Amino acid sequence: MRPSSVLGKIIFGEWESLFQHLHRNGRHLSRESLDRFLACLKIALGTPAQREDVRAQAREALYREICRYVERNLGDPDLTASSILRDFGVSRAGLYRMFEPQGGVRHYITERRAIRAVLELSKGVQTRGAVQAAADRWGFSTGPNFNRVITRMFGASPGALFQSVPRISQPPRGDQELLSNYLATTAAA
Repeated sequence: MRPSSVLGKIIFGEWESLFQHLHRNGRHLSRESLDRFLACLKIALGTPAQREDVRAQAREALYREICRYVERNLGDPDLTASSILRDFGVSRAGLYRMFEPQGGVRHYITERRAIRAVLELSKGVQTRGAVQAAADRWGFSTGPNFNRVITRMFGASPGALFQSVPRISQPPRGDQELLSNYLATTAAA
């Protein structure tokens, strides 16, 4: 098995996850992580499944590897369901089934790009062209497309998200209102 094959990538990704988990948690391994890694090994070795959930664990490992791939390639405008199908050799139906809980592959990619772009904008100084630069960097095809996605997800245009919040003219009347005002001001900051 080659490390560049899809199954090789999955096994090495799960292997890395195991060691990261060990590094964070000392000597305690997650049973779920270990089972997923062993399921991938069993499939790679061609051993018959002894438990019915081996294939499900391997699918979960494939899903996790595809998510890592998406995260690494968010800035690539050519990142699409078709490129994932090509690079991972999964069926279109299988890929769409994997991402169905997230609203589909395309929705997942768009949402991850939008979140990354908004995080980038929130950390930087708002200068002329910053919104368009973030949209370009995170793979959005056009500025209006970026604006529509951000407005749909966050309820405001990218520029409006980071404008200063107007001052409260009246003092808050209770803890709930105080909390609401605090959340409103920190969400926009």
